[in-house]
Parts: sequence; structure tokens; C-alpha cells
Amino acid sequence: MTPPELMFFRGDHRPGLRERLWLRGQLRKIGRHIQAEGWIAVPFQLPGDRAPRFFYTVGFDETLSQPELILFDQPAELVVGEFQTAFEQLQTGELALEDGMTWVEQDGMRCILREVHPEQIAGGWFGLARERRRALKGAPDGLRAFQLVSADKAGFLPWEAGYDEAARQWQPALWEPPAA
Repeated sequence: MTPPELMFFRGDHRPGLRERLWLRGQLRKIGRHIQAEGWIAVPFQLPGDRAPRFFYTVGFDETLSQPELILFDQPAELVVGEFQTAFEQLQTGELALEDGMTWVEQDGMRCILREVHPEQIAGGWFGLARERRRALKGAPDGLRAFQLVSADKAGFLPWEAGYDEAARQWQPALWEPPAA
């Protein structure tokens, strides 16, 4: 599945002036927010969407030397709350991110943390985080991320038998390499 990020985050697209100006403005705004709060949640929303399709963090890498996070198909308040909790717990050392760890398990709802495959990061899912890292370190290489993977309505995770395949379109498997 190709990420729905902005086209100019693809390696084969040369950004035009309008895109470069937009990017410069976004990075300035992100930088101010990171200076004030340590991180920011970036929403991705296509025209016509009623709510963002996903959110990812920018600033965990820079402020905490920790991987960024991404979460799909959840309300903004929940996502920002989860990201804020993660930031605070990473900051105090109370939390250490590990592939496969349980994030939430309550009332039949499960959420597992999965490390995002480097090719998915390079493929555009974390466009503004990569551009921020490029601005600070000269290259986006080395950016790491984790996906908070939610169970479907029946409580199954994407790698378990019985998972609702219709739900997959709302939560791509970023822990796997991109399909060729």
C-alpha cells in the first residue's frame, strides 16, 4: 500500500515552489511547537475527509532520542492523549518502547506496539518528521518509529486468524516491508 502522504515526500517527485513554501512554513510551525512542548502530533487528512486518517509525532526523535509514533483511524483527542502519555513516560524513563509490547489491554480492546519497517519510513509515512530530521541533522537517515496497532471490533490483531480484512484499509501494516 502506498502511503497517502503528500506527493513531494516521494523520492521520485521534485517539489515545486508552492510545495517548498508550504513545507518551509510547516517546518517553522513544527519547530516552534517542539521548542515549547517537546513534540507535536501531525494529522494527515485528505480533502473531503471528516477527520484525520492518521496522526504521527514529530519531536520524540529530537527531544528524547526516541522513535516517533503513528496511530491510524482514532479520534484526535485519544491520539493526542496517548502521544502525550508516551512522551511523559519516555521522558521520565518509565516507558521503554519495544516491538510487540502491549500498549493497551482493557475491555476486550488491545493495542500492540510494532516497529515501523525502515522502508515504510522512507516511503513517505513520516514526511514531516523526516524533513525535520533532515533540517537538523543534514539527512533523514536513522529515523525510527513505532505503530500503535489496534485490534478490530472483534478483538483480533492484523496478524491473527479472524482479523477483519476490511479493517486493514484503515490500518496498514507498516511493520512489514512495502509490497513490491
